[in-house]
Amino acid sequence: MRSVPRYWALFAFSLAVPPLVSGQCPECGPDAIIEDEPNCGLDAVGGYDDFVNGGCYAVEPRFISIELGQTLCGTAAMNTTTGVRDTDWYELVLAEETEIVWLFSAEFRSLTGIVDNAGVPDCAAAHCFVTYAEVDDCHPLWHNALLPAGTWWFYVAPVFEDEVACEFQYTSKVVVRPLSDVNGDGVVNIDDLQYLIAAWGPVKPWNTSADLDGDRTVGILDLLLLLEYWPI
Repeated sequence: MRSVPRYWALFAFSLAVPPLVSGQCPECGPDAIIEDEPNCGLDAVGGYDDFVNGGCYAVEPRFISIELGQTLCGTAAMNTTTGVRDTDWYELVLAEETEIVWLFSAEFRSLTGIVDNAGVPDCAAAHCFVTYAEVDDCHPLWHNALLPAGTWWFYVAPVFEDEVACEFQYTSKVVVRPLSDVNGDGVVNIDDLQYLIAAWGPVKPWNTSADLDGDRTVGILDLLLLLEYWPI
């Protein structure tokens, strides 16, 4: 089985890596969509046997279709003896340009990324990642991206160094980024208020997301906008 091309990782890590925060391991709720992949795409001796969502690594590319707001519960595996791992690919179709947040958490160290295929469902067009990150087990992760209309692929895999049994789970959800989501974690809450206050004053490269009204200054108008969209 092929590994992720080295130039993919080099390109992607030059982009902004989503922030990591401590938390608890993911739990699959009753409303989650189950990946339902037998043996995590590996055969009895640890060989490649993925006929569910192996994406561009499969002989016949296969993806699981997802929609905005759906919570997905999946599993993954890595056999360090054979050097084969399960890679899961999910397909999201956007009708228009959308700023999204991809929320992810796993019981194993993971590699995740939004594949840069230019929004075209063709493996020949997939040469790198829009955004890409490695995250420790039980650490929530979020990817932020402004994606044009088209078909986009979301990639999940264990890291090569760790043995991962098939019962290890992850949860994933792609949502539209709320207007007042200042820190980019997919929700509007006290963390956004604290971020906005810390960014008060003229806009600098690190605090542009706090400038909600686009006037190049973080001030009272931005605070009022944040409070206007505060969840009830």
